[in-house]
Amino acid sequence: MVLRQQLSKLFPETEARPRPKRALLWSALAVFAGTIVSLARTTGAGPFQTIWEEDARDLLTDALMSPTAYNLVKPYVGYFQVGPRIMGEVAALFPISWAAAILSIQAAMLCAVLALGVYIASGTHLRHPLARFLVSAPMLFSPTAENWASEIYNRPATIQFFLVYAMFWFVLWVPGGRAGRIVQVAAIGMSAISTFLVVILIPLAVVRLWVRRDRLSLMMAGLLTSGLVIQMAGLYFGLTDRNFASPRQDPFWALQSFVLWAMPHSMLGWNQAWMLSEHPVSLDHVLRAVVAWLIVLAAVAVAFYRLTRPRWLLAAVAFAHAVALACMTIMANGMITQRYLLPVEMLIFTALAALLIPASRPMADRRAFALAHAPLAVLTCFLLLVSAVNYRHNDTYRHKGPLWTQQVKLGAESCSEWSARREVTLRSGPAPYYSLVVVPCHVFRTYRWCEWPYCVQIDDGVPDSATPRKED
Repeated sequence: MVLRQQLSKLFPETEARPRPKRALLWSALAVFAGTIVSLARTTGAGPFQTIWEEDARDLLTDALMSPTAYNLVKPYVGYFQVGPRIMGEVAALFPISWAAAILSIQAAMLCAVLALGVYIASGTHLRHPLARFLVSAPMLFSPTAENWASEIYNRPATIQFFLVYAMFWFVLWVPGGRAGRIVQVAAIGMSAISTFLVVILIPLAVVRLWVRRDRLSLMMAGLLTSGLVIQMAGLYFGLTDRNFASPRQDPFWALQSFVLWAMPHSMLGWNQAWMLSEHPVSLDHVLRAVVAWLIVLAAVAVAFYRLTRPRWLLAAVAFAHAVALACMTIMANGMITQRYLLPVEMLIFTALAALLIPASRPMADRRAFALAHAPLAVLTCFLLLVSAVNYRHNDTYRHKGPLWTQQVKLGAESCSEWSARREVTLRSGPAPYYSLVVVPCHVFRTYRWCEWPYCVQIDDGVPDSATPRKED
């Protein structure tokens, strides 16, 4: 009973109250601003002119070449990922020259919406606006990306990394209104069939069910578990595969990687803590890890001496999920993979924010008020500085990619050269990478999209192309 009471602090109820129209306006402005911040990270040709790897090879190509119903249940890179598939289908509804822009805008907007969702969901735990900012806003400008080893922004295929972190907060969230509960269940359900990574949240959902014992908690645990069953069934029956990965089941090595790689990168950023798995551990790596861990220990010391009002349980749970997620992905991939670090980093930020919540002090006592807010303010300023230094990089693959509209123009010319040509393959990333989009030639022939003999257009039940037609 005592344990259940203590764990119930992880799931405080949100007070039900009407949302003023002004709040909706501010939310819309926040999403718009967040979308711009995300889009601005892509350099070179920019987010409206580039499509990278899985977005091109899997999402857009399949959306153009195969039926929607088939695509939604077709896995790629070893997972069923329905959410990104839907974004690919949406992009295919627009003119092909818009595809890069539509894919990027969708991903950037969803990332901004998730950041707003985290800000709202964290409200009952972190009532201070600065603490809520610290656990949500860095999703849009993570210092571990965007670089050549981690291109995850403005890409539907990598939205899973933002989803798994946001769903951590959604599992903790107890909405006060019906609309919040609908959004919560829908988001968790879509995440369960869009990324395998949310498996890490199943124990937390089970704890919530045991503590609260309500229908909403049962639905959440059931959705996450069902998602796990679906993903594992795909692997078991050979519908999906992870043959490109070489798992390494070595927990001690994974923990070492967390200490020497995940923590320094999270706290210091890519430029300051650069390290990959193929490079041996050096004294320089150790020194940078020491600096990062000293920052964390300083936050713990501040909380321990009650200079703030720490939420120890939340901090411990967030940090435990950071360690577990990092170790799980490192061992599953058999190597350090930079783009998997974003949710780990955000969970570390959550743990630090939970430790540095300002204690209540009267504003009249300026010295006490300033001391209570200083630790959180200093950490926020430090992380904003690190994020600014790591905001844009010119060494990414998308930076070096060709202009999408120029590739579309070349594709249209190629299809017009030979009327029997069925499709063309457009390069959306620098060679030799498989950032390729297969486009049916009828997409370019908007004045006559269906061509004999590869397609027969039916009008009033009678084929209008019974014989081959001459080319104009």
